[in-house]
Amino acid sequence: MIQSVALYILVEQEISIEVKVTKFGHSQQFNAQKLVLPEQMDIVNQVMARTEETLQQEVSAYDMVQYLIARHILVTYPYAWFDYEAEDVAEGYVDYVHQMFGHVQETDYDLMNFLSELEKFSELPEA
Repeated sequence: MIQSVALYILVEQEISIEVKVTKFGHSQQFNAQKLVLPEQMDIVNQVMARTEETLQQEVSAYDMVQYLIARHILVTYPYAWFDYEAEDVAEGYVDYVHQMFGHVQETDYDLMNFLSELEKFSELPEA
């Protein structure tokens, strides 16, 4: 999380610096000045639009999905959701929130485990 926040600040300030980011088994060099902020990433916008479309009639669920995505994207930044496609991620968040509300259904358990892991890493420790 700290690495993500530091990178976010570098990108926001448009600092030209090469940084190596290693997360969840992925490692890559990035120039902070060439990155976009998480909320400007295409895949994030696609996931948000898809979940909004799916949860039009479930305002509470959609609010929860927005909250989770905002927290989780910072944990994975700048990778977003790695090898997952936007549609799969959107469906995963819908299923994840439905499970939180007690609606269990058939789902992609690998993606659910990944989202649970992101939730764990996005929690701020108590001081």
